[in-house]
Amino acid sequence: MNIYSVFSYIILLTLCQAIEISHDVLQTGSITYNEPVTIDADKSLKITSGTNVNFMDSLDVDGNLCVSSNYINVTGAITNSHNIYLYNPGTYSKTSGTNISAKSILNEKEGLLTVQNSVYQANELFGASDSFINEGIINIETFFPNMSIYGPGSGIENTGTIALSGGNITLSSSVTGGGCIAFLGGITTFYLDSTKEIDQTFWLQEGREFYVIRGSYTKPLVFRGFNKGSSIRYQGSTKTKIQNWNYNPANGSMVINISSSGASSDIINIDFGPGYNASLFTVGINSVSITGSDGMMQRYVTVKYNGETPETTLPSECRLPSSMDYGQCSVLHLSSSSSLPPPSSSLSSSSSSSIKATQVSSSQESTQASLNEHETSSRCSITNTKTEFETTIYTTHREYVTGTNSVPITLYSKVVTYFVAANHTQTLSSS
Repeated sequence: MNIYSVFSYIILLTLCQAIEISHDVLQTGSITYNEPVTIDADKSLKITSGTNVNFMDSLDVDGNLCVSSNYINVTGAITNSHNIYLYNPGTYSKTSGTNISAKSILNEKEGLLTVQNSVYQANELFGASDSFINEGIINIETFFPNMSIYGPGSGIENTGTIALSGGNITLSSSVTGGGCIAFLGGITTFYLDSTKEIDQTFWLQEGREFYVIRGSYTKPLVFRGFNKGSSIRYQGSTKTKIQNWNYNPANGSMVINISSSGASSDIINIDFGPGYNASLFTVGINSVSITGSDGMMQRYVTVKYNGETPETTLPSECRLPSSMDYGQCSVLHLSSSSSLPPPSSSLSSSSSSSIKATQVSSSQESTQASLNEHETSSRCSITNTKTEFETTIYTTHREYVTGTNSVPITLYSKVVTYFVAANHTQTLSSS
């Protein structure tokens, strides 16, 4: 071939790793996982005493994940079929908090995903950009100041229970699936955009300020447990007036007829459930200060009940276990010697990590395959990494060469296997 022939190529050198938790692991200190993390069934990963813990790639939990850190960040895809506990014990600061800004969330039917936050200054997020599906229980406990729950443009699909406690919470997405959103205590305010489709049952265990921040009131919101101390406020305008209202104790529906200007009118429909005493309801217009607006006021149609709810049992749509907090992690029996080395993909070519071993043996296996003319490839095979004593550590390096030429391009793969026998420090380099 003429050396001056047109020749172009791209060499892709990709180090692809994944961490598989196949035994109980206790990790202390701050850590960032840039690779996928999988926790096997009946196994646990517990991370404590860190100020910053980050999961940047996928997180697949069939066992238990317990994280205690002043700052927790999850940005990859989350799949959970058992228990995830994310706990922020941080002090009042601008850098503490927990942000779940995931690519996707799938919390399966038996999954419990708990987020607990202590006092902090930063606003926090819980949501997903591509897909948000909850079939199990999501428990969010936050204190101050604000938490935003969001989904993709298609909305959140909730057939399970989303339990909320504390803080000011805004739900900005549609929520379908016929599930439950339960308010368990401490919430200052809850903001809902009712122009989005909402087919959930809202369980109000204690007094709550429930704000419907926009219009489109034709489809009733469903509330159970509405009682003394709670209020529901539908956003209006300076010209909003109440024409009349009615509650039907037989079927539990309330209809409020309002007018805004001239002959225009709207209807607010609410499903409280049967059995309330209609004479104990109050429906009126109130002006409420807008947070952070330097004294500006917003008018709301406000509904209150001056008695106890006739419905004291949890609706069938709601599932709430006796305990959902980080304290459940204390029952995990983890050995302090069961720890992971630093995630490999965060190491530079000159970095190294240490494992305990008296004997480290290695084997190499190379394979080759032809890449046809004009065919390219950038696939990457992810190999699990196991670090338990007296087992094999599998580390796979994939080197892909792709390009265009008059002859086939060779694809090259090398597998290096390390065996760990017992207790001695042996340094392995990552390149």
